Amino acid sequence: MGVMIKTKSMPAHVRIREHLLGRIRSGSLKVGACLTEERLTRTYGVSRPTLKKALTYLKAEGLVNQIPGRGTFVTSPDDPVLAGMKEKFGKQLNRGIGVLMPCVSSRLHSGVMRGVEDAAAESGYYITVGSYDAQPERERAYIESFVGRGLSGLIIAPSFNSCSNPWYQTMKERGIPFVLTDVPVRTVDADLVQTDNRKAAYLGTKILLDAGCRRIAFLCRTRTDSSNSQERIGGYTDALREAGIPVDTNLIREGEPVGDFGYQASREILLRNDVDGFFSANEPIVFGILQALREQNRSVPDQIKVVAFDEPALPPEMKIALIKQPQYAIGRAAARLLLDRIRERRAGQATPVRKILLDPELIQPERYELASTVT
Repeated sequence: MGVMIKTKSMPAHVRIREHLLGRIRSGSLKVGACLTEERLTRTYGVSRPTLKKALTYLKAEGLVNQIPGRGTFVTSPDDPVLAGMKEKFGKQLNRGIGVLMPCVSSRLHSGVMRGVEDAAAESGYYITVGSYDAQPERERAYIESFVGRGLSGLIIAPSFNSCSNPWYQTMKERGIPFVLTDVPVRTVDADLVQTDNRKAAYLGTKILLDAGCRRIAFLCRTRTDSSNSQERIGGYTDALREAGIPVDTNLIREGEPVGDFGYQASREILLRNDVDGFFSANEPIVFGILQALREQNRSVPDQIKVVAFDEPALPPEMKIALIKQPQYAIGRAAARLLLDRIRERRAGQATPVRKILLDPELIQPERYELASTVT
């Protein structure tokens, strides 16, 4: 079996994983080889729990698979030996992708999942889905479960509090393939697929400017909670400066992405400022904006025009402009990138982290056409 170098600073399960990984890559452990736990615990002089921990990491990387009642086998999805094992045992070995979302019922995340599922299926993979409701404990539990089950990789839409989750750094250190969607996690440098938020906000603000608006309020999630808010504010200010309009910080409000914040902030803005446009950078906020406008008897879009991110469920007579994120395209791009990472990992390759930005789709009502006179 060879000699495993003992390093005091390296935990036993990590040393075992590194040693077995080297043997798999060198070819001394062939695809289909059975890794007997009893033999390995004697060879490495460790307990079964320690050995299982090492095998869990190899399983998460798609290099071994456990078949109940038969044992743990070295695997490679592209090897003809594995194809024979799949036919013999009726198993899909290491062809699973974990998809973890804050809320699977939201329009954005459900669209992303459809894209992931279609792209994964085209390459012979299936998905396992989890919804953690932006709760850190549930998020950690799902990731730990997905890794422990030996899925080939993960696609995760983080939430504003995901930076406290140590599993992101653990996966990075262990080389477990994963791709983030929608927002980054500031504590880890990882692959990311998302809407080009700065460009989207720029284009949304341009819709209002081209329709004649000059005093545009901008409402978003607090910037310290979301890098997306920082990018969207950047796009908003880019458009104003390009049009020669000074940025009035009194018209930029940050808070929780909920209707109540949108309502309270909009009421205050309407009482203290003369505005002719509102930009809602988060879907829930727009409901509060519209409520405040109704109470002030401000008609939309005749008196005040509104642009909102995503696709809020509004009656068709409510004419607001929308910035639709390319949910399905995000999912497909994330899946393709993850599959590339899985292949690279199994081949012992490494390439730089990638950030893929996709263009939004703009939906502009007829009464948001170019103003005939711009002052």
